[in-house]
Amino acid sequence: MEKILEQAIAIARRDYKGEGEFEHCSRVMEQVESTEQKIIAILHHLLEKEYRTYSYVADTFPLAIADSLLVVSRLNHSNLKENVLAICREGNQDAIAVKIADLQDELAHVDESNRYFTPYTRNNYHIYLEELRKASAKKKLKETII
Repeated sequence: MEKILEQAIAIARRDYKGEGEFEHCSRVMEQVESTEQKIIAILHHLLEKEYRTYSYVADTFPLAIADSLLVVSRLNHSNLKENVLAICREGNQDAIAVKIADLQDELAHVDESNRYFTPYTRNNYHIYLEELRKASAKKKLKETII
């Protein structure tokens, strides 16, 4: 799995074009635990920003990683709220962990001059984080009962 992580990092380094995008995804990767989560974290902008297609990801990485990446991306959702709700419904623990790390990193590194990141937006991020944490705890509880 370490070789796959190295491959994912190389793809991210090559494909990401946005300012600070690779650095953001690297910080998210450092916040998650498993190697699978690290792969999803470093690649979490790959589909969302349309650098690569799902077919490419599914052909290049294990299907579980490709599917988790699809859940994390906002491809099928018009906004962050819909994306978070879909991740919570899906209950994919890897996707939840990566999205929590993603939102935490965005909160920690937001440019205060960004006029789009208002106090209202910041408050919403905290609400989304709480929903993701609840979904994670609910899924873990269900797994311990079974």
